[in-house]
Amino acid sequence: MAEAERLLVSTVSFYEIAQKVRLGKWPAMSKRMDGLVSDSRRMGYEIAPLSVEMSIRAGLLEMDNRDPFDRMLAATALTYDAILLTKDERMHEYAGRWPDLKVMW
Repeated sequence: MAEAERLLVSTVSFYEIAQKVRLGKWPAMSKRMDGLVSDSRRMGYEIAPLSVEMSIRAGLLEMDNRDPFDRMLAATALTYDAILLTKDERMHEYAGRWPDLKVMW
């Protein structure tokens, strides 16, 4: 990440963080939610919005899993020609199928 020209955070990631906080799976983050977006920008992250075109692309991706958020993250990475940072093994498998999807972690 230190060598990257730009660092993107998908709007989907903010949803997933909020979901974990709401469900009690990430209690330490609950205190930081009010400033999460501004803190992210201050730290140099660019927010990558999800467009209508990206939503369509996500819906059309050939993926075995039915998680719509994995699809949106993959579509975001593909659209921005960005490396998707994830420890999700399924996403690494998809990267093996789609040469345009770059995954790291």
